Order: sequence, then C-alpha cells, then structure tokens
Amino acid sequence: MPPMYSAIKHQGQPLYKLAREGKTVTRKPRQVVIHDLQLLNYADNKLVLDISCSKGTYIRTLAEDIGEALGTCAFIAGLRRTLAAPFNDDQLAKLDALQQIASQGLEQLDALLLPPDVALSGWPSVTLTQEQAVYMRQGQAVLVPRSPGSGLLKLYCGDSKSTGFIGIGKVLDDGRIGPKRLIFTGN
Repeated sequence: MPPMYSAIKHQGQPLYKLAREGKTVTRKPRQVVIHDLQLLNYADNKLVLDISCSKGTYIRTLAEDIGEALGTCAFIAGLRRTLAAPFNDDQLAKLDALQQIASQGLEQLDALLLPPDVALSGWPSVTLTQEQAVYMRQGQAVLVPRSPGSGLLKLYCGDSKSTGFIGIGKVLDDGRIGPKRLIFTGN
C-alpha cells in the first residue's frame, strides 16, 4: 500500500500534500515485485537488508510490513539506493570528488555527464531520416519501416545534417511512431 507521504496523486493532489494537511485518503494497493531480500546484519534490534525490487516499491512501507510480520513496529533509519537501472553505485561520483572536480571548472564537471540515451540502454531504437525527424519534432507521428510493433523507443536521427539521439517515441496502434519526449540539441 503506498504511504500517505508519497508523490502519488489523489484527485490531482500529491498524497504528501494531503498528509501535511493531516488528511488521510483511501489508497489503492499496488503490485510490486521483491526480486531478492537478504539479511546482511542483525544487531541491537536493527536489521540491515539488501533489497532488489521493482519500481514503485516503497521501502518504508516494506519496513512497516516486515515489522508487523515480526509482531512489532519498524522504521527506516537509513536508506541507500545502490542501483537505479541501468546505473549502479560503482558509476556514481562521490560528493567530495565532485567538489574537487568543480574547483577545476565547469568544463571538468561537464566531462562527467553521460549522454541522455545511456539511461535507456535496454530499449529498442529506430533511426529516423532528417525529414522524419522534422515531422517528429513538430509533434507528428511518422511511419518507420521495420520498426518494433509496440512500446516505447529511443529515437535517433541518422542523416549527415543531424545525427544522434533526439528523444523517446511510442509505437501507435496504427504502427506509426509518435513523439513521447523529445530533446532539442540545436541541430
């Protein structure tokens, strides 16, 4: 069950705003998947867990559920996200390292940035012609031969005039690809 202090909306209002006003509303349960849950340490009535879960999992709620199953109450004393697919904590830049790099100039910080399509590494992609990309940027759907039959896609423009990632598209019911979220790179 999503907690009241969450960004889920009820009649257009985020639940956390309603909770701050002291209001409680009926929430719909959400199905989540706990892929793996390991007990790493138990001492002084404190559990240290490593949890691999699907998106939409509220760890605070999971902790409360575990406490209830143990016949007590539970809360989160600390939370560290070690993976937000496709990124893991080995790829993170530590704050002190960022501060050191920032002291060398913004260009040094910029060098750490990854291209936006890296976050979508597991997604299928299509390459649009320059003409198709123009229509897409105007909000129009286009027909792309041999494209996937459904779902969200990475969109690239592959002409010599403009190359690279231009955003996210969605395969429509009629097989055309429509824009979902586009980025403007100045091309």
